[in-house]
Amino acid sequence: MRRKMVTRGLGQRAVHARPRLLTRIGNVAPIVALLAMSLSIIGNPDRASAVAPGGFTGVNPVRVIDTRINGQGPCLAPGTIRSVVVAGIVGSGIPSDAAGVAMNVTAAGSSLPGFLTAWPRGGVRPETSLLNYAANDVTPNNSVMSVGAGGAIDFFANQGCPSLVVDVVGWFASGNGTVGGFNGVAPTRLLDTRSTGDGSCVTSPRLLAVVNVAGVPATASSVALNVTVTNSDLPGYVILWPAGASRPNSSTVNFVAGEVRANATVSKIGALGAISIFSSGGCPHVIIDLVGWFDGGASFGVGGVAAVTPYRVLDTRSASNTEGCLRGYRAVTMAGVPGSGVPFDATAVLLNITAVSPNASGYVTAFPDLATPPTASNLNFRAGQVVANGVWVKVNSDNHRVTLFASGGCPHVVLDIVGFAVSSMQPAPAPATVGTQAVSGAKWPDVSDPAVMTDGGKYYVFGSNTNVRNIPVRTVTDLTRTYTSTGWEQATSEAMPTRPAWARQDEKTLWAPTAAKLAPNFYVMYFAANRPNAPQPWNPQCIGRAFASLPQGPYTPETAPITCGIEGTGGALDPEYFHDPVSNTSYLLAAFSDTSFSIHVMPVDTWGAPIQQSDAAPPRVIELRRALVGKQTPPEPGFIENPSMVYDAATGTYLLSYSYGDWNTANYSTGVVRCSSPVGPCSLQSTTPWLASGNSRTGTGGLSFFAGLDGSTRAVYASWPQGHEAQGGYWRAGSLAVVATGAVPTLR
Repeated sequence: MRRKMVTRGLGQRAVHARPRLLTRIGNVAPIVALLAMSLSIIGNPDRASAVAPGGFTGVNPVRVIDTRINGQGPCLAPGTIRSVVVAGIVGSGIPSDAAGVAMNVTAAGSSLPGFLTAWPRGGVRPETSLLNYAANDVTPNNSVMSVGAGGAIDFFANQGCPSLVVDVVGWFASGNGTVGGFNGVAPTRLLDTRSTGDGSCVTSPRLLAVVNVAGVPATASSVALNVTVTNSDLPGYVILWPAGASRPNSSTVNFVAGEVRANATVSKIGALGAISIFSSGGCPHVIIDLVGWFDGGASFGVGGVAAVTPYRVLDTRSASNTEGCLRGYRAVTMAGVPGSGVPFDATAVLLNITAVSPNASGYVTAFPDLATPPTASNLNFRAGQVVANGVWVKVNSDNHRVTLFASGGCPHVVLDIVGFAVSSMQPAPAPATVGTQAVSGAKWPDVSDPAVMTDGGKYYVFGSNTNVRNIPVRTVTDLTRTYTSTGWEQATSEAMPTRPAWARQDEKTLWAPTAAKLAPNFYVMYFAANRPNAPQPWNPQCIGRAFASLPQGPYTPETAPITCGIEGTGGALDPEYFHDPVSNTSYLLAAFSDTSFSIHVMPVDTWGAPIQQSDAAPPRVIELRRALVGKQTPPEPGFIENPSMVYDAATGTYLLSYSYGDWNTANYSTGVVRCSSPVGPCSLQSTTPWLASGNSRTGTGGLSFFAGLDGSTRAVYASWPQGHEAQGGYWRAGSLAVVATGAVPTLR
């Protein structure tokens, strides 16, 4: 339940500092990750594991070479080969046995135009180019490369002596991979329209078979390609997409007349094991090199990768884009966008970024939202240019966003999603149709956000603050009894006599307590409170923790909160403790008030402390956007809170309830989803409220599951007597229900 909270306007967001410039090349965005553009993945005969399928792990960018710096030069002279160690560097997080790496490669300041080639150390230099550069220009490109002898990659430039900058942003595991794992191959030319037998330049759509070529099996889900356009008589663009699907409104490579332009992509395989190719105009020659493929399957394991039919997620030229061209920073939601095919738990997205008609030279960088802005460029542009590049970008796991930055020139920017990576993805349980449940009469007076702990044959009922107590608690032995206000108050005690030092002392707001027994004579309580001087005054809530030796307390709060949500964007509220009997793992569920459609699920250890998470395994989020489709529109559309979870042994799934609307109105309601694990994914169980106003009771919310002494699953929730909403005092009261789980959850 929210107390004294002001909802943040959509136009407000954290302000980033301007990136530091270093000759327009800097550290790649943390993490501009995974298999990105100009995917030159070269098989290495000396490392059998180098081309084995394996999941992807992102790391904070590691700069492994910058030949502009003394001691790392000189520039890459024509005809010379420079070996660069990319794996096993102390402190990099990249193991020495990594099968491959994702890296950002930049050529800068060459005296002549040319091309750059890379391959695993010890292998044969290929004929393909990693990137093409112009004289005195800065040309970045992203690549995935198998690692060669000594954990190194070799680089070669044909002319001009460009400076070489390489940043490693992630790695692929060797050995057996998971579904969606990557399989690198020696580059194989699938199409070259300049050659006899491959047809003429591209003037009409054509199909290109990619299955059963160079070892790509029929079970592959997608292919990694390097696409080059050359010798066009007019400017235009080329699109690749799955055969049999509708042609998307997106581009893979943009080009001007007479130019040689390369870009890489991951393309989903379509009908007949093929992809489609289209050119918008002119008659460009198109060269397509296969550099790898991804395992297919019904579900993904850690690091799994999949391609989607290209989906346009942003076009600043469109009439619906009221912010216009890209001036400075802009956050864009990437994961879970309806129609994109990208799931909510996507850890990274493969983007094709196009800059259109800037009024001055500059660069565009993409990085995880709210991360420290990098000093790198994903693409560089000149005034009036249309230029595109692809990049894998890590997605902020809390709000599903990526931030864009333009250094100047106010370019229009077009973003197309063509692929994604996940940390894990299981099939969601089947949707169900569950009708609105009847609301029972009040049993426990003056109980808001009620929660029940069972211990020693008794029930301990906790509630939000009252005019008398910080956290009231009442011991109950008979769940069938209905209490009067006077009788309830006389037997209610104070669970936490001392307010936490970190919370505001000038208000009574302490709410949504949840308690659990951790060991004999050792109990933990989580609760929400407002902190003073919050960075964002519209959302000052934090979650605290307290301990006691008796179930009813007194609980002693810690001197600091355990979480205040995502710092810089909002607070955290409505904690709920849940112990998963399947994995024997404990979780803390909470609503983070900057992510209005999400419930955060944080693992906690046996003492109730949050488990420290690495970059590879951040606190997980259950995304409920789909669960809210079709529900009644509350006064505050979209915000959800008050999570509670219970395991349903009959189906091996989890029920997650949540509240939405405004807690002090008749429109406060309870929804429910079914999840395949404590961290999702979840599926819709009710297109209307699971609990809504009725039987002269309104504002039914704050539901909390608990175990009955008879082994039944119970739930407690609060409601108002009709006509007395938001009047406080003893009006808000708790009701009880028995939960029948099974295939269709019901309350009775």
